[in-house]
Amino acid sequence: MEITSVCPYCGKEMRDGAIPVLRDIYWCPRGEDGMLKDGFGDEKEQVCLGRAGLLGDYYTPARYCESCKVVIVPVPEIEWPLDKLDKKFTAWQEETGKRPVGGLTMKFVLATQNPKKLKEMSAILGELGVEVVSEADIGVKIEVEETGETFAENSLLKAKAVMEATKLPAIADDSGLCVDALNGGPGVYSARFGGEGLDDTGRYRLLLQMLHGQADRRAHFHTTITCAFPNGDVLQDDGEVEGTIAFAPMGENGFGYDPVFFVPDKRKTFAQLTAEEKAEISHRGKALRAFKETLKNYLAEHQ
Repeated sequence: MEITSVCPYCGKEMRDGAIPVLRDIYWCPRGEDGMLKDGFGDEKEQVCLGRAGLLGDYYTPARYCESCKVVIVPVPEIEWPLDKLDKKFTAWQEETGKRPVGGLTMKFVLATQNPKKLKEMSAILGELGVEVVSEADIGVKIEVEETGETFAENSLLKAKAVMEATKLPAIADDSGLCVDALNGGPGVYSARFGGEGLDDTGRYRLLLQMLHGQADRRAHFHTTITCAFPNGDVLQDDGEVEGTIAFAPMGENGFGYDPVFFVPDKRKTFAQLTAEEKAEISHRGKALRAFKETLKNYLAEHQ
């Protein structure tokens, strides 16, 4: 990540300063036993970041963002130029397959008021050293008119609106049911299918009525997850699961169209699956796993 006087997370000006320390600065890997390999026989696995000290003119330059409450530490070029450090560190990662311990925690805002979605996203991205907060956690509530014609367009609208309001990276998703016999409908209108007067049960009953006598009952669920960054970067991933529309609702679990979405391989509707079974094959589960890998690669490239 390029270090400038502007915070890479929120775009605000940072305060210049330094961290005074008394010795060489090393990044140390954590061993299988959970202990840091801090120089006692493991020097080959260390990464030297530079030299700094109180005795003399050397300090570790650092900048502080009062908005994000984070300290950005540029790598000193006394011992290792940045390009050599990157190559040394990348080689170590490829050889060991391990990720660094510690480091800065990036804060992302999830564009949702749903606590279950927040818990789900936090559990997945927490493995990448990412903190996920809700709109409520930072005191905003953004209402976005979903005018897009695709799931990708709608999720981008929501992510961008929250990012612009908070000046933090924002994540949003959009999902829906696409039925072949309805030319892909209800699609992006899945949550509004039949008008605001219908609840989940009313919507899937309307769907069954519209498919009465229809032999072609093929359908799929689709999810698009979008992450918008203050610097203009956008990440998007998709997930789909194929199925058919059952002739009658079955099962008590899930929500929305789950009771009528039948998965031939499982011989069950989504509402008959356990939460674990559904997460393994669902459109949302696939999109989340894909997004985790995309974000992991993005963060690695922008360290």
